[in-house]
Amino acid sequence: MDPLTERLALIVLFIAIAGLVVMDLLPTAQSLGLGLAIGVLIGTYFLPSVIAFSRGHQHSAPILLLNLFLGWTLVGWVAALVWAAMPVSATPPSAVS
Repeated sequence: MDPLTERLALIVLFIAIAGLVVMDLLPTAQSLGLGLAIGVLIGTYFLPSVIAFSRGHQHSAPILLLNLFLGWTLVGWVAALVWAAMPVSATPPSAVS
């Protein structure tokens, strides 16, 4: 399986699990659509974090924290998404003396 397919599968799996968790919390069969909608929203909300972790980004944890605490603002979510999409460097940057 190529890396892009693996990433997309991970994202779909994350959204599906979030939807199942929400649907399990809601008791009635009529809430199926609501649970699915909330699952998709949760999956979309954490999309920058999923992308960062799936790419092996060297700043995955800070991206997750930015996404978690400031993702509710559109600016924080877009910043996390842009940061997650930035190139992954093979070596960490050296410290400036």
